[in-house]
Amino acid sequence: MPDVHSLPELVGGCLCGAVRYVARGRRDRAYACHCAECQTRSGSAFAMMLPVAAAGFMVTGETRSVPQEEANDIIATLHVCPACLTRLYTENPLWPELVILRAGTLDDSASVSPAFHLWVPKV
Repeated sequence: MPDVHSLPELVGGCLCGAVRYVARGRRDRAYACHCAECQTRSGSAFAMMLPVAAAGFMVTGETRSVPQEEANDIIATLHVCPACLTRLYTENPLWPELVILRAGTLDDSASVSPAFHLWVPKV
């Protein structure tokens, strides 16, 4: 794995541009979650996620915090743009050192490919 100081920063934001973010430092592999909740929230077959270091994550603009019930009754916090309602990132108390980005909100989202898929239904 490359040195975290040599990784390029990740830049992204919401659809209307009211909220922007920069992620620096550690990041984990992107993944696609196919659970029913991610399908419903994204309106698609899956949601693409990218865990990044909370310590290197900076947001400009105001977000609206929405409680999101996770497995085992954990309440995570989903952050959305209050103007265009783009879902930007999630904070989960189980992983306080991470922010889970919605990879589609990256300016260069085409460069992100999932390393693995979760909750893939049987066909």
